[in-house]
Amino acid sequence: MWGIITAGGLLFLPVVVVRGIDPVTYPYLAASGFILTGYIFSLSAAYDRVDFSLAYPMARGTAPLAAALLGLVFLGERLGSAAVIGLLLVAGSLLSMVGDPRRIPGIQYALLTGVIIATYSVIDASGARRIQDGLAYSAAVYVVNALVATPLVFASRGKAMLRPLRSNPFQTMLAGSASVAAYALVLTAALQAPVGLVSAVRETSVVIGAWLGTVRLGERGRNRRIVAAVGVVAGVVLLAAEGARVAVHYHTSRDAAETLATELGGIAVGGDLTSGDAADAIVAAAVAELGGLEVCVANAGKWPQPDEAIWEMDLDRWNDTIASNLTATFLTARAFLRHAATTGTGSLVMIASTAGSFGEAGHADYAAAKGGILSGLLLSAKNEAARIGPGVRVNVVAPGWTLTPMIGERGLSDDHVARVTATMSLKKLGRPEDVASQVVILASDTVSGHVSGQVVTVAGGMEGRLIPGRQ
Repeated sequence: MWGIITAGGLLFLPVVVVRGIDPVTYPYLAASGFILTGYIFSLSAAYDRVDFSLAYPMARGTAPLAAALLGLVFLGERLGSAAVIGLLLVAGSLLSMVGDPRRIPGIQYALLTGVIIATYSVIDASGARRIQDGLAYSAAVYVVNALVATPLVFASRGKAMLRPLRSNPFQTMLAGSASVAAYALVLTAALQAPVGLVSAVRETSVVIGAWLGTVRLGERGRNRRIVAAVGVVAGVVLLAAEGARVAVHYHTSRDAAETLATELGGIAVGGDLTSGDAADAIVAAAVAELGGLEVCVANAGKWPQPDEAIWEMDLDRWNDTIASNLTATFLTARAFLRHAATTGTGSLVMIASTAGSFGEAGHADYAAAKGGILSGLLLSAKNEAARIGPGVRVNVVAPGWTLTPMIGERGLSDDHVARVTATMSLKKLGRPEDVASQVVILASDTVSGHVSGQVVTVAGGMEGRLIPGRQ
């Protein structure tokens, strides 16, 4: 093991030199280095006492369960029901390859190895999330691990530690490079998914290990391991079925929110977003129920119907509109970014309006609130998110005239549609789906991972408003 880790560290040292090591990862790398040294000794002890096709599945089958538990305790990651069943099926199938562990001397070393794997997986996932770079962190881990482990292994084994490098240098270097690359993929996946899920899928390699042990090394238990492999595949299918879960917020429309949440397989969470305590509680409830919160869409707002010029508008209406739009968005952003500060990752999408860009006669209160989101709040939040790390992004979607159910119920005359689309190149009203699609695009770290501080206007090419004359 030491030879593989050291070879991987040497081969990927140029990556560390070129990309550097971000100081924010120092505590994670130090902890991982010492813990992985324990992994080397515990796994070696297990292999010395137990068949490879038994020790490896026991260690790797224990790891996903331990990783899911540690992810829950330290990272606040909860899993959906399908994911929990899939994880248990994967881990249980892997452990079934062992048979009765009480009859296997030295099996405790394999169990210890599983706990160690889970521990460094959670630590490394946290470190990688801080810099949002699985490859750079993986390379740094192997370099640090080689530096930490070398004196300890030498003290234990002396010059015998060099035997793998001398006898099979090519194989050792190949295994080292493959190990670093594979771990980089694992950490990259952990940027997007809970550690428990990633660990469970990762450990499906045990099926190959068990096959090698029974077919290539002549170890017993082939039939049992084939059955276990089928269980592993079934578990992975369930894990793959675990998609995004959604928390639907409501203030007064509880029934509608619960109906929508049921359709989406999510949850409904109530609260007044003009209250800071309520906004914090809503985010906390979503994290507790969903097992985490990676995306927040700040969509709450209110458009006052009466057309009132500034000199006619009373202060109560102004304050209410600002609170319902700008303040609610600020408190939502604050609550979500407080959570993102603990995880190092998150995508905030705030909903503004073309009223904030072009103004809206008769609705200066609404235009001022949305303009505040478009400019000062967005750019400040984007820059402040940089203090958390590169894994946190903030963007805005600004819809124009959109044919929502509320507008559809009021009805629009042909003359009205002609006026509002006069400055649009597409000459049609938007649909809710047009806005939602852009929200999904900005929310995705895969599609928009290098996009922050941007405003996407969904208004059919709108270039302004027609200004009515004196009435």
